[in-house]
Amino acid sequence: MSWSYSYNTDIWPAIITLAVVIYFGSYSWQRRNVAASRPFMAACCLTGFWTLGVILELMAVDFSTKVFWVKYQGFWPLPTVATVACFILHYAGLGKWLTRRTYALLFLFPLLSVLMVVTNNFHHLIWAGFQMNGSVVASPGKLFWVFNSYIYLLGLFNFTILVRLAIHSPGHRLPVAIILSGQVFGRIGYTLGELGMIGPAETMLLSVGTVSVAYGLVLLRFHAIDPIAAARRAV
Repeated sequence: MSWSYSYNTDIWPAIITLAVVIYFGSYSWQRRNVAASRPFMAACCLTGFWTLGVILELMAVDFSTKVFWVKYQGFWPLPTVATVACFILHYAGLGKWLTRRTYALLFLFPLLSVLMVVTNNFHHLIWAGFQMNGSVVASPGKLFWVFNSYIYLLGLFNFTILVRLAIHSPGHRLPVAIILSGQVFGRIGYTLGELGMIGPAETMLLSVGTVSVAYGLVLLRFHAIDPIAAARRAV
């Protein structure tokens, strides 16, 4: 690998996404005393590292360097969705469900996926190979979609929790609708990217950017992790 990089105009959707993620990560850090803000901040950090990998992939000159950054991106999707699920539970007032056992169940599959990504050169179960077609296109291995199904499984979990919240708390119905819309568009964007139908930067803008904007509306307009709002809910 040469590790040489050059400017590429295709990086701008990913840069915009990274800027949005950094902003909301900083916003949640300032409110870290609220329980829901901590998993949200962690999710922003994870998506930030993920988006940075996309930027470096697009700027890399050498094919092997691009492949390295594609593999690097494979670390982040599952831990990110597991962390978002923790935020959803806190937002729905179900933080008490997050016991050690629940954390172990939520993050077991993501941690296993990271291990499989690191060892892919030995078994090729995540990616069977890579080729260049404008951008790097990965050929999925036998277990690629098995692990990625976890993203959609947690999407159903989030849907169930949020619908439950909307039924029992009418005041949450609009923010719940916004969050669910973001999650649907985000998963559609991620799927299109993994199928090679859109480029990596556009994938990040759709899969991470739209979700970030949805959560941003909920944070800024409905004060989801505002300390005062959290105190009122507690009362």
